[in-house]
Amino acid sequence: MQLLRAQHLEEIIAYDKNLRNSITDAHNKENLGGRMTIAMLRDVIESTDVNKKRAEINVFLARGCACDIKMIGEMEARGEDVDVVSFIARMRNGLVKKSEKANSAKESSNKM
Repeated sequence: MQLLRAQHLEEIIAYDKNLRNSITDAHNKENLGGRMTIAMLRDVIESTDVNKKRAEINVFLARGCACDIKMIGEMEARGEDVDVVSFIARMRNGLVKKSEKANSAKESSNKM
């Protein structure tokens, strides 16, 4: 059981690092002066975790933007941008976990 917990924790840490690096790399590639639009951040999260549902991405975006989930769509439509360093720090205030693969969820339900 301890091994399983350790493996799970390692996966969370690796995903968190990968997502942070992906956001930073996308920002640096575009030379955006410390800011990124919500649409750009959504694209980075989607490309980092192709199985993540829109609602889950909205949770990350809302946490990173320090706003209500309902506001994310409006902010994205207006093309609003956020400070990248602050976004990453706030996003990490909650669980940052990779999505389960679609097949894994189906396999789990078939085993019951």
